[in-house]
Amino acid sequence: MKISTTDYAKTLYEMTKGKSQGEIDGIVSDFAKFLLKKRQAGKIGKIVDKFSQIWNKENKTVDCEILSVEKLEQSVLDGIKNRVKEKYQAQTVNVENRIDKDLKGGIVIRVGDEMLDASVSGTLFRLKKQLKG
Repeated sequence: MKISTTDYAKTLYEMTKGKSQGEIDGIVSDFAKFLLKKRQAGKIGKIVDKFSQIWNKENKTVDCEILSVEKLEQSVLDGIKNRVKEKYQAQTVNVENRIDKDLKGGIVIRVGDEMLDASVSGTLFRLKKQLKG
């Protein structure tokens, strides 16, 4: 029987739920050894991604990536964080502010599969597309 990455991730989540950090470290180590033994090491990246999705959903956590030309002030990040928290009804929002000099100005906000492009580059691209017809 073939076990999917989702099944592995769900199993790992159930094994770690409610455990202390020390216990989690041991469980993850044993789980990695198990995957190596079963020649499933190539799935580790996908399992970790799926585990993260499950953990975030169960713990009402949202990951938010903000792209900007320069590092944003903490007050701006906090404002975005609060809006994302409201929109997604999250208890926790993990914000990562990444620098992208190609934006020319403005910001791009990504949450899961959703993206809000309020960048100068994105606006110019959309305008050019509209003008072409």
